[in-house]
Amino acid sequence: MHLVAGIIEDQGETFMAAGRHESLARWMSGIPESIIESKPLLAYVRAKTCEQLGEMEKAESMYVMAESGFNEKGDKHGTFICVYALAEYYFMKEMYRKSLEMATRALSLADEPLDRITVLTRMVRLNMILGDTSRAVQILRQADEAIDDTMVESRLLLSTENMVASWMTGDFKGSMETALGLEEDATPQTTMQTRFHVLFFKMSNLRETG
Repeated sequence: MHLVAGIIEDQGETFMAAGRHESLARWMSGIPESIIESKPLLAYVRAKTCEQLGEMEKAESMYVMAESGFNEKGDKHGTFICVYALAEYYFMKEMYRKSLEMATRALSLADEPLDRITVLTRMVRLNMILGDTSRAVQILRQADEAIDDTMVESRLLLSTENMVASWMTGDFKGSMETALGLEEDATPQTTMQTRFHVLFFKMSNLRETG
């Protein structure tokens, strides 16, 4: 087996987490295409790398290749991560209906509770964007029922979506209550993005309620 290919299969996720996308791209350029086609995890890592480097069309084709490979091998989780990656890819491209289609497929493949909650949360936002707020609220309740007390990050993410959904459906009081709860529960680990969302919707709710 190609030595570099084996290393990337074992450590690719670690390299990506460390932001080594350019290094990964350089290493993968020396791997024969036939090997990448036969190893869905390599195709997935290449897709992620291409996406980070702005090679979007190449990323899409690699995700599709990886999904096909995982599916042929009967690797359900591998298929899931590719389908959900495509949902996120189409979301970034503002192809929201296509993103929702892929997210719906990903939900059918998600076995782990955290995976299901992640997909449901994305589906909430997509339905809000597409104007189906009643469906968004329904999915929000479904996700809320699936969360237990150990899923702190998932609860935070879902509460943020609940704040947005309440605002979009005109429940400004409910949105404000959720925003205040998020503010109260903030820790040093709370991201700046979440803090900004809370501040923005607090101001928006105050403006709407006078």
